[in-house]
Amino acid sequence: MKITHILNVLREEFSEYEVSLHQVLAYVYERKTQRVQTRVTDLVQKINFGTGPTVHNKLAWLEVRGPVELKQCATDGRAKVIVITTAGINQLREMEKILLEAV
Repeated sequence: MKITHILNVLREEFSEYEVSLHQVLAYVYERKTQRVQTRVTDLVQKINFGTGPTVHNKLAWLEVRGPVELKQCATDGRAKVIVITTAGINQLREMEKILLEAV
């Protein structure tokens, strides 16, 4: 089955934490393509991204390493908007390449 091979490639190539970071990037990227801004609270409210502290830790890790930037929301001064960077898009492309080769 192709799905079992893909899942095994994911397990072999990436740690569980790396996969969870890519899931955050994918979510932000998908919303960007729909022209929807993603706020930190959007991720916190999605149960599958983890608890509030977990989401904040993931975003801090991503921001320090460059795949995302956190910016002040233009319409709500209390909120932070997550912006995927070129580095983040490149990371998603690399993961896509690995998974397509697995198929």
